[in-house]
Amino acid sequence: WRYEIGLVSVGCFICVSLYSLYLGRKLTIKPLLIEHAKLTAETKAIFISDIHLGSNSRSHLQAIINQIAPLDYDMLMIGGDLFDSSSFQSDDLTPLRQLDKPIYFITGNHEYYVKDHDKKLSSLESYGITTLHNEAVMFHDINLIGISDNQSVKDQAALADALCESQSFNLILVHQPALWQLAPADTDFMISGHTHQGQIFPFQWLVRLQFKTVYGLFKRGESSLYVSSGAATWGPPMRLGTQNEIIHLTFRGTGN
Repeated sequence: WRYEIGLVSVGCFICVSLYSLYLGRKLTIKPLLIEHAKLTAETKAIFISDIHLGSNSRSHLQAIINQIAPLDYDMLMIGGDLFDSSSFQSDDLTPLRQLDKPIYFITGNHEYYVKDHDKKLSSLESYGITTLHNEAVMFHDINLIGISDNQSVKDQAALADALCESQSFNLILVHQPALWQLAPADTDFMISGHTHQGQIFPFQWLVRLQFKTVYGLFKRGESSLYVSSGAATWGPPMRLGTQNEIIHLTFRGTGN
C-alpha cells in the first residue's frame, strides 16, 4: 500500500497547505469587553498589530481597513510591526486615510530592522498616525501609555511606572508581552502582539518557551493583559491553528 499511502499523504499536504494559505488572508473581528471601577464613560477602540507591510502588500491593509470602517469605535491603536522591510513605502499606508478617527501607534521590533527607519517612522504623521514614543495621552478617561520596543524590559517597566497615574485607568500599549511580568502595580490593562500565537501549529509551543503569555486574555488582580495573534502573517503567508484578528474593544465602568 506504499503507493496509495504516498498519494493520500501528498493529497493531505496539499489540502492543509491550501487551507493554511486561506487562513493567512482571512480576517476575524474579535470583540473584547473590559470593565473597571476607574472608568466612567464608555470608550470603544480598535487594536491591530503585526501587519508587516513590506512582507505583506497594501491590499492586505486595505482589507483590514474595509473590516474596520463600519465598526463603532473612538480610536485605533496599532501595536507595532506595522512595516518590516525596505520594500515598504510610506504610500502603502494610504488606506489609513479612509479612517476619520485618532490613530495611535507604538513601534515593534521589526521597524528597527529597516534601513532608514527613522525617516520612515517620521512619515507616519502625514497619514494621521500619532506615535507614542514612551509617552502618555489622555483619551476620554483613559491614560493611554505608549512604550517603544527598542529598549530592555526593565527600562520599559520603569518608563511605564513613571507614566502611570494612580487615579486614572492606565492602558499600556506595548509590542511584546514580556513587560507583563514587570508591569507597574497601577497597570489596569495592557495590550500587545508580537507572538502571532505561533502562527503555524505547532510553533505556539516553541513561542511559549520565550513568552509565558502567548495569546489571549490574562488577569492579575484588577489588571488585565490581552495578547493578540496579530492582523497579518510574517514569513510564509499561512496560518494553521491560529487566526488574523482585529480586536474590537469596549471599555466601561463596572456596573454600567
